[in-house]
Amino acid sequence: MEGRSRHVGGDHVMLRLMTELSRAGRLLRVPGSGVCGVGFGLGMLLAPIAVLFLPWLESALSLGLGGRNMWLIKQKVLQSQERRVQKYFLKNYKILPMFGGMTEPKEGLFPQPLDHFNRRNNGTFKQRYWVNTELWEPHHGPVFFFIGGEQTLTSYSVLAGEHVDLAQKYKALLVSLEHRYYGTSINPDGLTNRNIQFLSSQQALADLATFREFIGQQYNLTRNNRWICFGGSYPGSLSAWFRLKFPHLVFAAVASSAPVRAQLDFTGYNKVVSQSLSNPVVGGSMKCRSAVASAFSQLDGILVGSNTSRLEVDFKSCQKLNGSDDRVEFAGNLADIVMGTVQYNEEVPGRNIANLCRIMTDQKLGSVYQRLMVLNKDYMDSMELQCVDNSHQNALANLRSTEVKPYAMAERQWYYQTCTEFGYYQTCEDKSCPLSRWLTLQFQVDVCAQVFGIDPGSVQGAVDFTNDYYGADHLASSHIIFVNGDIDPWHVLSVLKNQSHSEVALVINGTAHCANMLPVQQEDLPSLRQARQKIDHQIGAWLAEEHLSSWYYGYTRKMYGIYAAATHYILQQRGAVRFAGHEDWIRTNQRGKYSWDFLNFKDVPLEAVDASGSLLTYDGMENLDNPSLRCWLSEKYWQGHRGSLPA
Repeated sequence: MEGRSRHVGGDHVMLRLMTELSRAGRLLRVPGSGVCGVGFGLGMLLAPIAVLFLPWLESALSLGLGGRNMWLIKQKVLQSQERRVQKYFLKNYKILPMFGGMTEPKEGLFPQPLDHFNRRNNGTFKQRYWVNTELWEPHHGPVFFFIGGEQTLTSYSVLAGEHVDLAQKYKALLVSLEHRYYGTSINPDGLTNRNIQFLSSQQALADLATFREFIGQQYNLTRNNRWICFGGSYPGSLSAWFRLKFPHLVFAAVASSAPVRAQLDFTGYNKVVSQSLSNPVVGGSMKCRSAVASAFSQLDGILVGSNTSRLEVDFKSCQKLNGSDDRVEFAGNLADIVMGTVQYNEEVPGRNIANLCRIMTDQKLGSVYQRLMVLNKDYMDSMELQCVDNSHQNALANLRSTEVKPYAMAERQWYYQTCTEFGYYQTCEDKSCPLSRWLTLQFQVDVCAQVFGIDPGSVQGAVDFTNDYYGADHLASSHIIFVNGDIDPWHVLSVLKNQSHSEVALVINGTAHCANMLPVQQEDLPSLRQARQKIDHQIGAWLAEEHLSSWYYGYTRKMYGIYAAATHYILQQRGAVRFAGHEDWIRTNQRGKYSWDFLNFKDVPLEAVDASGSLLTYDGMENLDNPSLRCWLSEKYWQGHRGSLPA
């Protein structure tokens, strides 16, 4: 194991990142992933220094000729998120981490088996992780585990976000792990066709299990230190799957915007795009949806012709469109502007569905085709792009590159995972899609063969195996919270209804991809605030449910107050309680299960306790070790026992 502390945002990091950005040049056409969450992506690497260098960062991201628009949109989203994180630090700590004032998280590397499923393979790679002990109560505090995904992970993964806000309340140890083959957690020859085979979600889950054991040994963790994992988008799926496959290692999971159901032809993505463009709650309208569909229909009419020079000029292509493959790239880049705006609605100031619809319904701007030109120009200006690279050969060359670039976007790795596990190809071949019909399934699966030599016909089998292995959107697990926004196109592949009393689904009205994961801000919708409260209550309830000891009564009392703690203890013993001013008793069912709705009355005094038929004895109430509570109860009545509690 190699552990080290370093100054986040040091000069060597800046120089290395500048080199990678200068090399990155063009981005490329890959099936969109749902990158989200604090700590993901290129932008987050610079979070500690972005206040000083953000203007440079914005221009650096547009170095070269431009490229695959969805990935550029994700980079812009990550920049916006890092500003939000900085605002969070300035508000809560009055200082950024790089300038001191708080303990810097520990960054470390430890050797991870390259292949967990073949012990004859002795290969290893060094996997990067972070640990923040600042908020932790070692004896009984839980471990909040932030899971990395298809981007570089940074120290902010244990410094800011919903899970960090919760860690402050529950006094948790914060740890995070970078995903294998992303960021710096990869061997120099990792991207060759021979070695990329060790990139899979199954290997990643085994990494999580090994890492858990490693951290347990490093920090002398016990059964009292319960692990709860957090992740968003693909890491959200990993979070749920870790609980599913390793329930003895992880106590609970929060899976935000998690597409747990793999799908080859992801037609549902653009169905949600269509619905969102029509949704007045977020500034959409039927008029907007119709204008977008009409504009792309006109665009398609020109693309099927022999002369595309008008399109090349009007939409500022970096080169001529040579053949049908370039036309697909062109159509896809324009569609990305709409798709990315919907997926990340309100994540970047000024880039939202309402603004898109304002442009597309403004007749003063000319025809719907001309309005699409304005929308494209607005997007290019925001990205500081002079032109858009629509060359399919450039895209393939980028995907075929096996050079490891730790701080660049990881398109090759993610495309490999779509070919071997998930599909997720966003197509537009049905009538409900308002975008270009050039976005076909065949074009995208053909890339699997062109880049990796994977038979396109085998991709469906890989998707089927993934769903069989994990259970798709019916995991049959427990202690998992699935959180989704109904504007996010990825939500249709997640769990949207409660599967059991402990496999809970929250759908947040009016929010986009992973909206719940970022630090709280004043502009958050009421629905988002309520969802965060429900997540908090559910985690607290599960932690309280786990322990019946006198200590945990004290812990619950500290978290929720004496009345909630007493109620919890009594219900655990199959008793019943009644709160002051309420006629209804709160009691367990025949199986001893009960609702945690009593937390809504945590500030309301208890009026009566029914212990008849319970496990409680007269002496057992000594566990409610609070003199004021016992004195108060003695003034009321104790059903099921003679006399009253001792004062």
